[in-house]
Amino acid sequence: MEIQVSGAKSDVDAVDHIRADIQTSKLTEEGSTLQTKAYAVNKLGDIVQNVRLSSAYINVGAKLLQVKEVPLTVEVIGDVAPIYEVTNMNVPSSIKIKGPKEVLDNITELTAAPINISKISSTSKIPVKISLPDGVEPANGYEDMTVNLMIKPVATKQFTYSANEIGIEGIDGTSNITISTPQISISASGSETVIQELKKDDLKPYIDLDAESLISASAKVQVRYSKQLGHIAVDPVEVHITLNQTE
Repeated sequence: MEIQVSGAKSDVDAVDHIRADIQTSKLTEEGSTLQTKAYAVNKLGDIVQNVRLSSAYINVGAKLLQVKEVPLTVEVIGDVAPIYEVTNMNVPSSIKIKGPKEVLDNITELTAAPINISKISSTSKIPVKISLPDGVEPANGYEDMTVNLMIKPVATKQFTYSANEIGIEGIDGTSNITISTPQISISASGSETVIQELKKDDLKPYIDLDAESLISASAKVQVRYSKQLGHIAVDPVEVHITLNQTE
């Protein structure tokens, strides 16, 4: 239905929408059509005076719905990239829904679709998707529920290690084995406080040799550390080894 508003331009321009007040005591669960007076109101909801409406009354179809609050389960899966740190995550734990009483009585809890945060790279509001039974919808104020995720880049620090600073483990008699890759770099990431205090000696690179390593003449570099770090990256990932011949 459309209602035309007429009057002085300044008064008409002040009209934001038409309001119709209904008495809830007249509503039923089956629904009914009520005739109610129409009011021209501004953005603040105040009645705009000195304007005329093409129809003083409008018919409003409405029905009485119950409102119920139930627990909501939202599973957050995945992890943000290692270069980011989650500083805060607000996950809704309940939702208010509205609908016919006989339908709401059978709803004791709801589960949202899982939310994957693995591709999130900035502070975000991620929509929560919920499947509701026919005739049920979110109550006012719960239509656009979100998981609020706050992230920031983590601090990083890089150190360089020469071949003789890489430990050799895994087999007996390593004196005739040398690492021929000249040097490696290790990047460590974590909270700003931990990274600020991180020293080169806190990271212990080593290789764990086995028969396959000796055949391929290469081994993956591993790192020991006791600090609370979020991510460790080694470049190159593998080093070449040389088996020295003994006389």
